[in-house]
Amino acid sequence: MAEPNIPGRHTILVVEDNDADVFLLKEAISLHQLAVELHVVENGALAIAFIERADKDDAAPCPCLCLLDMNLPLRGGAEVLRRLRSSRRLARIPAIVTTSSNSQHERDGMMRLGATAFFHKPLSYSEFMDIGKLMRSLLPGAKSG
Repeated sequence: MAEPNIPGRHTILVVEDNDADVFLLKEAISLHQLAVELHVVENGALAIAFIERADKDDAAPCPCLCLLDMNLPLRGGAEVLRRLRSSRRLARIPAIVTTSSNSQHERDGMMRLGATAFFHKPLSYSEFMDIGKLMRSLLPGAKSG
């Protein structure tokens, strides 16, 4: 399983079932020179298990940011976000919900559950790279730039 936090690097939990989106996320991190350690899980059940492990074991990785796909297999993004917000250790971390949906109703529901920000997955590479700016703004000690 995942290693404990690496000193000098921010730990981020990425809950995403699309390998291409994970690849693009890594590209954005590189482009924006973010010092981060990613813990990628590909479904909602694994995300909930990650959160529960963090709550039970203080030596387990404790992310300072979560990128959460709204539409996931096994357990949906809303269920993962509910569990994140009830977590002993992770309840207060920012959660960026990523989605290809344009549904305002879905966004409103995720905001009520505690989403910090949304990132609409664009069709263009250059627009997807903007997620790096959003991540930088939400990392501890964030500086704009």
